[in-house]
Amino acid sequence: MNHVAYIISMPHGIDRWTFREIDGLIPMGMTFSLFPIRHQPGPVMPRDSWRCFRYRRWSILLEQIPALLGNPRRYVTLLREALETGTVIDLLLAQVFARRMARWGVERIHCVFGDHKLFIGYYCKKLLNLPLSVALYGYDLKANPNWAMFRRAVAACDAIVTNCAYNRHLLRERTDGVVDAPVHVVRHFAEPVPVRGGAFRVLIVGGFSERKGHDVLLRAVQKLGEKAACVEVWAAGYPGPVDVETLARQQGMADRVRVFKAPPDEVIELLYDQCDLFCLPSKTDQDGISEGLPVALIEAMSHGKPVISTRIAGIPELVASILVEPDDVAGLAEALVRYLEDPLLRERDGARNLEIVRRHYSPDNLESMRRLFAEEPLVGGPAEEATR
Repeated sequence: MNHVAYIISMPHGIDRWTFREIDGLIPMGMTFSLFPIRHQPGPVMPRDSWRCFRYRRWSILLEQIPALLGNPRRYVTLLREALETGTVIDLLLAQVFARRMARWGVERIHCVFGDHKLFIGYYCKKLLNLPLSVALYGYDLKANPNWAMFRRAVAACDAIVTNCAYNRHLLRERTDGVVDAPVHVVRHFAEPVPVRGGAFRVLIVGGFSERKGHDVLLRAVQKLGEKAACVEVWAAGYPGPVDVETLARQQGMADRVRVFKAPPDEVIELLYDQCDLFCLPSKTDQDGISEGLPVALIEAMSHGKPVISTRIAGIPELVASILVEPDDVAGLAEALVRYLEDPLLRERDGARNLEIVRRHYSPDNLESMRRLFAEEPLVGGPAEEATR
């Protein structure tokens, strides 16, 4: 089944990894139609040649009329289910999406994240009787907006993708055995980039949220004392509840912290290229939410950079060293010193990280997604693991 509807969200453009996934699958004979539940401009946008459905809010109610008249019994049945599960808005939008999917000849529905996008996909499956799959990346398994509906929707999926074994295990815990569909661990990928020289700068990439650990990184750098004089921190990501600039001022580091808010893709690549070290001290936030497997780590490793992160969620599946415990400021400071004082260690670990990406997170992983969408068996290997 080569024509896949991607139900996504674009609050700041399209996610970099989703863009790369679609862009890599199209030359493999796949056709995609995008159905964003939100559509705002950002650093990365769909290509002009991609079909992308943009609905208008007033059309949501208008589209209910033909849906009701076309099959009153089904409409009332689904509306009753939506009222019981608190997903009326998801159903209304699914009615709009389903009509366009049918018009465009969609053959399969894929949802990126198991939140409202999956709930909409669930109703689209019921309306169109098409195969449904979902990619679960972490947040949706930690802070789902509707756990009861999540369990119902994943139980209806024909295939489920996670990006690490940790998330697969977490899915089993959250669903209490209701999932019968195969759960595939399909890793992200990144194109290896040659290593280039540059000053010693520490880069952190990710939305400005508590679980990324910006505060831990700044406190660790400050703990270096005189050794911190040559350290500059680059923080790039979408603005959020954490004010990195204020944190830097509070730590007396305003002159050594550079903040890049929602930088374009070209700037992100330049930052990866020019930094000496990538650090993402991920942790669990006050709401109990933590990472799944941050794509930024893979991207940094694809540039041949040494990375420091934490022993949490799926990160140990990717990062061989150096890992510290979450919120361990002293441990992170020691790790920073190791890389700061040992350029040979940086070079060696950066080369090893690049090799990890080449072996396990290469564009060859797209073949697993192509097989999933084409309903072909996924064969075991470095690109994926499949279990029932």
